[in-house]
Amino acid sequence: MNLSKRLLAIFAAMAMALTLTLAACNNDNGDEPPAQQDPVVTDDTAGGDDNTNDEQNDNNDDNSEDDFVNEPFVDFAVMAFNQREFTIPAGMNINIGGNNGPGSGEGGGASDAIRIVGFQGYREPDGGFPDGLDSTWQDLISQNGEFWENVERIEAEFYFEGVGGIESEAISNVEVFMQGGALWSHDWWNTGDNLLKQFDEDNGGDGFHWGDRMTAVWDIPFYVEHRVENVGRDRELFSSPPVPKDPEDEESDKEGGGILKFGLQVKTDSPVNDITARIIWTDVTIYVYDLDLFNEFVAEVTATTGIEMSPGAIDRVVQVDAQ
Repeated sequence: MNLSKRLLAIFAAMAMALTLTLAACNNDNGDEPPAQQDPVVTDDTAGGDDNTNDEQNDNNDDNSEDDFVNEPFVDFAVMAFNQREFTIPAGMNINIGGNNGPGSGEGGGASDAIRIVGFQGYREPDGGFPDGLDSTWQDLISQNGEFWENVERIEAEFYFEGVGGIESEAISNVEVFMQGGALWSHDWWNTGDNLLKQFDEDNGGDGFHWGDRMTAVWDIPFYVEHRVENVGRDRELFSSPPVPKDPEDEESDKEGGGILKFGLQVKTDSPVNDITARIIWTDVTIYVYDLDLFNEFVAEVTATTGIEMSPGAIDRVVQVDAQ
């Protein structure tokens, strides 16, 4: 081989070596692999760690419960219906809609699932009442006979959800109740009609299950007839707005007629376990004789307390003819 050919071969070999060195340097600097290279599959992308997924699901459940606890269904300003979680002590009952305010213990956590503005309708809210005095709230709705004389009935559809794997059979009785104002001794009335009976096999059902829809009816004229007139109480006292206990004291507590509170009494026969469940409202309608008068009370409540009707609430108030 002559000298020129030997030099050409040497230069060609040197060029090839230089190309390989540059390629290696590029890969060391983090260039992406060729497009046709398959991605590396790790444990995370293949399904992840089971414990990590369980922890994430627990966190999601906790968040949904927080959202649930604070969820209203409809606020009429004069009264409201709220989705609530409640606990029934073993072998006992609680009053959903106890209306002594959250934390009172009366409703197992659902005392304000049905809430009425007025005397015994609220505990004093955090930060106090708007004007610093609770007396301005006492003559609004609860125990205000003028308001309740205008109400023909309230109907509400609802269902229960079990919490923590509780069986639905743990709930043994669901009953409507109402309680009158102080002017006729806070008279208490249970219907005696267990709403769960409609699910009995004798009535064509297959037992009560979580999610079964029920309808509660609070019939005001029926209550007045059976708890006031039939027992000889003064009919006019039902119509009375709250009046001061002590007429000489402007800051005296007040007593009225009408309805103090209403709701659902829920019982468990379980002798050992406390029962935790949720009430979910699906429909509520208030039937009144005079819609304009109802709206006047709403306006008074809003002006006094700042509480307003929720969107669409007025569509759930229906005017009916007096019997």
